Amino acid sequence: MITISDCRTDIQQSNPSLNKTEAQGICDGDSGAWVIDTLRCELYGQLVASDWFGSGYVIPMQLIFDDIKRQFKAEHVELPTTVDVYLAKQALADRMNESHPDRKFGLDEDSEDDLPLLF
Repeated sequence: MITISDCRTDIQQSNPSLNKTEAQGICDGDSGAWVIDTLRCELYGQLVASDWFGSGYVIPMQLIFDDIKRQFKAEHVELPTTVDVYLAKQALADRMNESHPDRKFGLDEDSEDDLPLLF
């Protein structure tokens, strides 16, 4: 089971589609939503369309990554880790501090929200 717009749906692995199990179903604006495998906590794919019968159509993330690799002639494509995001935020803050020495930019070291989660 997965959840899109607070509704539970079934995903069929052999056929990249979602079927609603509650009245609300897939809603306007859900296109582009990530589909997460909640049992394995893994990104499965991206919702790309829906029909009048309440089914949604999903492109598996691996196909999206393969297309990006082909289009950009990249050897490897992956999502950033929490550490990657933290380091990028810190690098941006450092550049902003250099550009605007009269202001203070940076990550709030007291806030757990900006700290990387290391497992």
